[in-house]
Amino acid sequence: MNNVILSGYIARKEEVAVTTTGAKTIRFSLAVRRDGVKKDSGKQDTDFIMIRVFGNLADVIHKYKNVGDFIEVMGKMRVEKGNNDIYYTYVIADKVDFGPSVRNNVNDTYGAYDEE
Repeated sequence: MNNVILSGYIARKEEVAVTTTGAKTIRFSLAVRRDGVKKDSGKQDTDFIMIRVFGNLADVIHKYKNVGDFIEVMGKMRVEKGNNDIYYTYVIADKVDFGPSVRNNVNDTYGAYDEE
C-alpha cells in the first residue's frame, strides 16, 4: 500500500501552473525533520521533500499558505526516471491539513472531496 503522511514546513513554493489537460498544479518543497541529531554539529537533520498538488487544492495552497507555514500532507509516493538515469521522488498530495487555525481554533483539512 502506497500511503504517505508528512508533517513539516513549506520551504519553497512555486506558482500555480496548468497541465496540458487543463488541471491546475503547484509544487512545493516540504521541510521534514528527521529523528535524532547530527553527530558533528548536534543539530537536527532535515529532509526536503517535493510535493505536487492538483486541482482546487493547488489554488488554496497558493493563496493561503506561505513559506514557513506548517502543514501536514497525505498522499502517494511517486518515483520517475529522468534523463541520465536520474530518479526523482516526490509525493502527490491527496489531502492537506493546515493545522489549528488561529482565528477559530479549528483544524482546516482540504482534500479531493472538497474540489466540487
